[in-house]
Amino acid sequence: MDKHTEAALRRAIGMLEAILVRETGLHREMLAVAAEKRDGILAGDLEKLEKAVTAERRLVAGIEDEEKKRLAVMPLLKSGLGLEAPVEKLSDIIPLFPAPEREKMRGIRDRLVAAIEEVRIRNRHNSELLKTSLAHVDSFLHAIADAVRANANYSRGGKRSAGGPAIIDRSA
Repeated sequence: MDKHTEAALRRAIGMLEAILVRETGLHREMLAVAAEKRDGILAGDLEKLEKAVTAERRLVAGIEDEEKKRLAVMPLLKSGLGLEAPVEKLSDIIPLFPAPEREKMRGIRDRLVAAIEEVRIRNRHNSELLKTSLAHVDSFLHAIADAVRANANYSRGGKRSAGGPAIIDRSA
């Protein structure tokens, strides 16, 4: 590999490293947001939950931007490594890096994968909490509706079922 190609490859690897570090940071922020969502769900605090969802959307947009940048760097890496086939996966390209960069990038990739997995676990947990909370609210609403139907003191029009005056006298 000539010096120019080697320098271009090292620059592309550096660009990829910066992208992955930023993406890992965004996923770490997503963990904090997942904790806020959990707290909002448990407290029944819709405002807190809404703020967390807004922050989550911002972070997802940031992750998508970093992923686009990562995909844009992949052809540079492919070219620098002299590869013919298209490569998009980190697990396919990192083993082809020169030794010092390969080990460093494996560590960065492992931290990113760990953060992604942790976010996935917390989101799944929050989803279960939300389902449970909604089921509880649904049960509560059904209990209230059943109690209202069982109360035979007044009709829907506000008249006493047993006769007599209505709650609001509409005869006047």
